[in-house]
Amino acid sequence: MKADYDNAAALEAALNGGTDVVGKTAKITCGEIIPDSALGYNITAGEHLNFVTEKKAKAKQGDVITVKVTKVTDFLGSWIIAYDRVD
Repeated sequence: MKADYDNAAALEAALNGGTDVVGKTAKITCGEIIPDSALGYNITAGEHLNFVTEKKAKAKQGDVITVKVTKVTDFLGSWIIAYDRVD
């Protein structure tokens, strides 16, 4: 599957530029995984991107996964991104 954004940096640049990315897909490399964060099951991908879900993501640090963005929230300078995994 060809993602709309090839990496987290491209997705973050689009978000910072004001682009609506809901419904778009992105390939991300999983950074730190925080299963019990205040936001839910959280996968970091870069300094300001947090991919969150209510269920276990079945990914580990270093995995490259493709996600479809379902909701985006700007919170204290970071992006909180709800997603569905599509790979």
